[in-house]
Amino acid sequence: MCVQTIGQKLNRRSQQEGRRSGTRPIKNAARQQEKQQLVVARVQEIEISRPLLQSSLPDSDELDTQLFADFYETYLPATISPWRQITYLRAMAETVPGTKLLKLAKRTMGLAHVGALSHNERIRHESRIAYGRLLGMLNSSLRMAGTQKDVGSHVRGIVSTMALMTHVNDHVRQLSDDGKTDDCWVLHLETAQHLLTLQGPQHLDADQTLDRGLIRHICYNGFFLALAKRKAWTVHPAWLQIKSKGLAELLTVFGALPTLLERTDHALSTGGSVTQLLDHVSRLYIIANHAQGLFPQLQEPPSVGVTQAQRLRPNTEEVVVMASSSVFPKVYAPMSEVDANQFVCTAILSLVVQCTILRIWFLCPDTTMLVPSELQRKIEQNADQLARRLCKVILSFTQTDRVVPALIVRLCLTLAYHVFEQQKATAEMGWCHACLVANQARLDRVLHSNPHSLCKVGAVLPGIAEAGRYGDAFDPRAFTVRDDRDSGHDIIPDARCPAAIFGADKES
Repeated sequence: MCVQTIGQKLNRRSQQEGRRSGTRPIKNAARQQEKQQLVVARVQEIEISRPLLQSSLPDSDELDTQLFADFYETYLPATISPWRQITYLRAMAETVPGTKLLKLAKRTMGLAHVGALSHNERIRHESRIAYGRLLGMLNSSLRMAGTQKDVGSHVRGIVSTMALMTHVNDHVRQLSDDGKTDDCWVLHLETAQHLLTLQGPQHLDADQTLDRGLIRHICYNGFFLALAKRKAWTVHPAWLQIKSKGLAELLTVFGALPTLLERTDHALSTGGSVTQLLDHVSRLYIIANHAQGLFPQLQEPPSVGVTQAQRLRPNTEEVVVMASSSVFPKVYAPMSEVDANQFVCTAILSLVVQCTILRIWFLCPDTTMLVPSELQRKIEQNADQLARRLCKVILSFTQTDRVVPALIVRLCLTLAYHVFEQQKATAEMGWCHACLVANQARLDRVLHSNPHSLCKVGAVLPGIAEAGRYGDAFDPRAFTVRDDRDSGHDIIPDARCPAAIFGADKES
């Protein structure tokens, strides 16, 4: 079966699924649109008598509450898991702003959100005015952080504002947007993380709901941002003790990885000494060994045949491809959301570690002289095994039609594809490519019916997946973090081996 035939089959399945499941999204969208129209009408009522470029909207607690409530209800439905990283927004929505800074941040986010979804240029203009005022107030607040009477409340207000601004880029684009620089939310997140490290332990309390949510949001997203950019990352030990459903264990084992990636890349690009590179290999190998003991219950999950998988998810685009192929005749049975997330995070990070060791050996062959050949083969086999695990776990991320699971599948498949490409595993490469085409069809369908997501997986995906290309020169564009990659169209690898999609090298 060729890729074109698969695509035609998927289109028919998507159309059928859309007809079957289209009623509820349409009703939800209609209700959401009605709410937004009420907020837009309220804004227009206030400013109807003045030209576009005159003074900004007057302060109105009622309006600000309406604006932020619409943002909150759009992205944080009542059914959301309490362990999701963005649930700090719930605590923030229930908190009366204690500072002018946080009040303006909520206003900015609400205006930007409603303006973007309603395509109302007047409200968009107001959001840019509010954003400019907010940046000025943030600069002043940072300079005055140590001079306030209640330093704790002041720091909490700054951290809360910066955390909220990590979402603003979805609606307020940079004034100079050449596509070659990171999106503005990256700077907000990095600054929030820096402040959290310097002053957070003295002024934030992990036992409080809002503070704990802020810490989890900033640490978790900051870690994966640093991983994608291959830049140094640090976390205060106090934050590793918070309740996090596996986050603390993950960061304890892999916390040093982004810093090691930066040092390794620098050593390889500047002709670092063999001794220095061997030290990096040793540190990476220690991380790899520690990772093997992480979440032992997930080491080898139960499997099901692809035919049974199709019965479980008969209309999911990727599963249609999986059931048409014999490259992976068995895949992992669906796991709980928590277990699936832990499994994927551990597998991805472990694979990045293995690929970095292989990269050092490949680009600096002198480093292999003191390494037993058995160990070299073991590391390469580990990389292959982890890539296969990422392919076989994707059934767990086809249970709901949301953007986030679809993007996690894309990350798994892209990273695995790069590893198989290095190992010249043509059948597995073709399988990954066909599933990526199917995944794009699912993303298009999901984004059409439910486009609202604060997920940043699409933005950091290229940088994380680039680690799999351990034998090639990295593409520097992959390390520019951009939200406009969320659609995924520009990151599907080229089909190098279409004839081998369902060919040899099948897994028994």
